[in-house]
Amino acid sequence: MSNKIHPPRAWHIEKKIMRDVIRISWNDELYDAEVVVNTGNKRPSEFKYWSWLFSEIILLPCTGKRDRDGVLVYEADILEADIYPGENYYLIVEWPEKSLGFELTWRKKPGAKVSGISDFTPVFGDFPDDFNIKIIGSIYEPERTGNDGGQ
Repeated sequence: MSNKIHPPRAWHIEKKIMRDVIRISWNDELYDAEVVVNTGNKRPSEFKYWSWLFSEIILLPCTGKRDRDGVLVYEADILEADIYPGENYYLIVEWPEKSLGFELTWRKKPGAKVSGISDFTPVFGDFPDDFNIKIIGSIYEPERTGNDGGQ
């Protein structure tokens, strides 16, 4: 496992878009932080940047873990797992306010024909290797995931 620190992502609350954070700068005059994000271009030669105020975004930290396709996992990601009860549930990556780390919470898939089990949190801290997870979206981008966004 790499010791590299991965930058967070930012969800702009009003614009409803997710972007990778390039830099966070404090500005004494604004009493806020400026978050510089990439506008979405993939090639560094085409990078353009937007500046967002900290109060306009939700900052989503990276877990440092990767899914089975090698994609970094962030807070608010929705994951698919190849273990029981994965056929009827998906996982949400969360960092609860009074927690010391990331948690994975099972949520029932829309239309799942199961009863007797509500949403539950089976995993605290590190992700088990046997989950064989795949990112299928984010709670902030339900249209990308084909689910209800974890609500």
